[in-house]
Amino acid sequence: MGYIFFAITDYLVQFSNIKHPLEGISYLIAIAIFLRWKFPRLWNKFLKNISAHVGNSSNNNFEP
Repeated sequence: MGYIFFAITDYLVQFSNIKHPLEGISYLIAIAIFLRWKFPRLWNKFLKNISAHVGNSSNNNFEP
């Protein structure tokens, strides 16, 4: 159990050493892929919670 704790701690320390925005984005994508693979229901619920509600808008008849 101690080994897992230290492995997770070492992994989390890497996040404090992010030096470029693309590196941070790649970590976020890796986390998202892991969550989608391991917890698909939680992932779908999260996406549903952050999605925008589509409703009727008065701008539907906009002509450029």
